[in-house]
Amino acid sequence: MTILTDGVTTLNLPTSLEWIDEFDFSPVTQDVQRTIGGSFIIQEATLIKGQPITLQGGENVWMSRLDFITVQTLASVAGKELTLTLTDGRVFTVIFNRSSGNPFSAVSLWRKNIQEDTDKVKRVVLKFYTI
Repeated sequence: MTILTDGVTTLNLPTSLEWIDEFDFSPVTQDVQRTIGGSFIIQEATLIKGQPITLQGGENVWMSRLDFITVQTLASVAGKELTLTLTDGRVFTVIFNRSSGNPFSAVSLWRKNIQEDTDKVKRVVLKFYTI
């Protein structure tokens, strides 16, 4: 079970959400420069925090509209630290990733004039950074 909590509110997220950028992160950063005299300077350091965790579901991964509204509520607090537990048991302290805009998205499963909290959303995307 994938769980997102702030210690007060706990959400059971769909277990079919996929961590799509898990292997796009390198824990080592590098800066390369040339001096005016032609020397080559390389600086490397280990990154301690900031690994992106983007959880994404497709057409067949549904979430209740009420749970998604709860995600929006959690994201409305600047600097909100959350605990994310993945289905394989790994646990991360995370913050919403706002670096490229909105840290979450979804669309309604069914088009209706008035949506109810019991309705479902699909194509869920949740973006976090480890801290």
